[in-house]
Amino acid sequence: MRSHRAAREPYLRIAKRNLLMAQLLHLREFYEGSIFHASHVFECVISAGIASQNQPVPYRYDPKTGATAHAKKIHDFQTYCGTKIAGTQLQTEFASLSVLLASLTPTGKAEQVRNHALYWMNGIEPQNRFGRRDAILLTWRVRRFLHEAQRILPVITI
Repeated sequence: MRSHRAAREPYLRIAKRNLLMAQLLHLREFYEGSIFHASHVFECVISAGIASQNQPVPYRYDPKTGATAHAKKIHDFQTYCGTKIAGTQLQTEFASLSVLLASLTPTGKAEQVRNHALYWMNGIEPQNRFGRRDAILLTWRVRRFLHEAQRILPVITI
């Protein structure tokens, strides 16, 4: 059986790659692509937190509860890591990013950010849905979230 540290590390590596892609796409003015990859940074970091607690990371829709994998990851991160990160910058960033991601969609659901960054929806193409400010703000925030996670997760890994 892999150690909990080994279980969390692949998620952090993927988060770093997505952050680099978000930054590159922002520089190229592909703001919807930047938003897409920045949202994956958030998701990878919370997945790393779940894995650090020796818990399975949700990866599919649950028809019993109606929860998306994203919603379940947020719930599981709060359940397994919430008390361990209480009072830290990671907790503050998690709460703030959850709100920011939800605010980027008309549905108010954070998991819809990826769809809004990929698909033609409500008569709006993705490249017209997000602007420079959206991309810069989200990319900067997930970068900070990732850095805080790298500092805190080793401490809370069981």
